[in-house]
Amino acid sequence: MPLALFWRERDSREEYIGKEHRFMNVQTAIDLTHNALVMALILTLPVLVVSLVIGVLVSLFQAVTQINETTLSFLPKVAGVVGVLLVLMPWMVRQLIDYTATLFRELPGVVR
Repeated sequence: MPLALFWRERDSREEYIGKEHRFMNVQTAIDLTHNALVMALILTLPVLVVSLVIGVLVSLFQAVTQINETTLSFLPKVAGVVGVLLVLMPWMVRQLIDYTATLFRELPGVVR
């Protein structure tokens, strides 16, 4: 849910003095937390998927060849994660900047 939905346009904030309108309530806090967790999931999912796929492939290779070398399972995961981060870093940074800008732009309308 976009943060813009929390803000109700009014001529002035004085309209709310003495009324029961509250901008920040439990549902708003839950929605803000939900948005933050979804953003964290979106940003970490590509790295986690690549790490999982590489880990499964290396484990299958180790099971077939009966090689039990710790370095063999660690280095491909590190290389894959670094590769994904190098490729997707501009997209990740753009997502974080957009989310943070939206949050800062809409936050004054959510809290008093």
